[in-house]
Amino acid sequence: MQVKTNYNGTHIFILDQQSGIFIYEINISKGEIIMSDQNIQIKGGRAFDFYRDIMFILLETEDELPYVLELFFDLDKKEHYFNKITSYEQEVYDLHVDEKLTILIGNDLHSIIDNSIYHRFYERQNENENQFYFNQIDLIQVNSLKLPWNKQIKLGYPFENGLLQSIKLQYDETYMVSISGKEVNLFVLNQISPWVLCVAEDSTKEFYQLRIKSQKCPSMKYDNESPFIICESDLNFSFEGLEVYIYEENSKLFLIIVGVIILKIVGLSIILVFYKNRYEKLTILEEQASTQVTEISDRIVNTEHISTIP
Repeated sequence: MQVKTNYNGTHIFILDQQSGIFIYEINISKGEIIMSDQNIQIKGGRAFDFYRDIMFILLETEDELPYVLELFFDLDKKEHYFNKITSYEQEVYDLHVDEKLTILIGNDLHSIIDNSIYHRFYERQNENENQFYFNQIDLIQVNSLKLPWNKQIKLGYPFENGLLQSIKLQYDETYMVSISGKEVNLFVLNQISPWVLCVAEDSTKEFYQLRIKSQKCPSMKYDNESPFIICESDLNFSFEGLEVYIYEENSKLFLIIVGVIILKIVGLSIILVFYKNRYEKLTILEEQASTQVTEISDRIVNTEHISTIP
């Protein structure tokens, strides 16, 4: 059983493994707690968490296989909508839901997934299935820190290595604190704004149209929090490859050729050093042998002048 309250403290959520989630309304003026008509009836719930109107429920099948149910709820209208069900191969026993992402807590391996919008807004199935992993032993709880500068969008270098490490991109930082059995860790998640990476296959000019779907756009005159409302923006741009040095599909072959050439150069260098040392040794041996022959001939010549006894 788990108990949570919403961000403004007007409702209490209680998870029961057999019956689902019970929602209670808090009447501050009367000092009463009344059971709401809006209850989420689902069996097998192990844990749950939510952020504003987005909720994730961790459930398991009769075979104890974990899966996550994502739903949207409206406390004013007393409605909820099941948006997506996702199963995971990793073992999951708890979760944390934030504004844009959700962390699935396992034993030692944990994953981060993006929160979804209404599934019918996606043009392709599993379009939003981005999942990232990190390790921390005996992780008990994880939560985000609400810092004064948390909402600032930065312009910098969010990638530490790879092709994009020298490219400036817009991103915002989310500071997370995790608690394990023996330590407390603070780490930062960089949520990078969408970008387009173009690779030229030839030196021709091509035109593209990019359609962006988002819950928040500059054209909106209000702060949208509903997952059922999005805005679309179209961006037209052209891309021209000026010079193509090597095609991406040939990069592996190029690296193999370069590696073979380097190995050949190293091998020839070793052979040359080997034969050079052998030649020097043979030269020294020949000089030593020539010196010995000279000494022997000198001895023979000197013995011809030794007087003999008659």
